[in-house]
Amino acid sequence: MDLKRYRTLARRSRYASSRHYAMGYLRGLRRHYHGENFCTPDEHALWMSLVLDGDPRRVDLGRGYRDGVAGREPALLILNDPSQIGPNLRPRQERNNDDALSPVTRY
Repeated sequence: MDLKRYRTLARRSRYASSRHYAMGYLRGLRRHYHGENFCTPDEHALWMSLVLDGDPRRVDLGRGYRDGVAGREPALLILNDPSQIGPNLRPRQERNNDDALSPVTRY
């Protein structure tokens, strides 16, 4: 993998299916790009085994890591159901101020 392809895939991970998947994907992509010099064999084995964990976040980390290590395209977020859109991604017509382009911040 060359540097240009690495940067392209790293940018695409911004639109990954989940934040945890993206974190694992970037780590796996670095392992793929740098090879065995990136992390120890024990760390690599731990990240590869996360897919078998029962916690959904750790499973996403492991799935992302495996996809990154394989050099595959990241699994992108696809919203086919509009009811799954979060408060920061509301459709424009539902906003109070039509000129507001910034996302809603909730504390």
